[in-house]
Amino acid sequence: MGIQHNFEKNLLRCGWNHDDTLVTGGSGDRFVCVWNVETGNMTQRLGGHHGSVNEVSFHPNRDIIASCSSDKTIYLGELNK
Repeated sequence: MGIQHNFEKNLLRCGWNHDDTLVTGGSGDRFVCVWNVETGNMTQRLGGHHGSVNEVSFHPNRDIIASCSSDKTIYLGELNK
């Protein structure tokens, strides 16, 4: 399971956290996926958007992410540890 494109064919951008241990990406299925870089395992799959998630960005030094979507919303949330 991972990121997907949909009919919108938007660019889906990824982001790295402050210590390069996590990478995240948006998806055409309206979810944000977060992976552990070392293991390659998906650690979280976050929903809530009603359109393709086009970009995800980490806070510079905390486990907080912002995601923006084609549904014209921006969500801000703290990752589970």
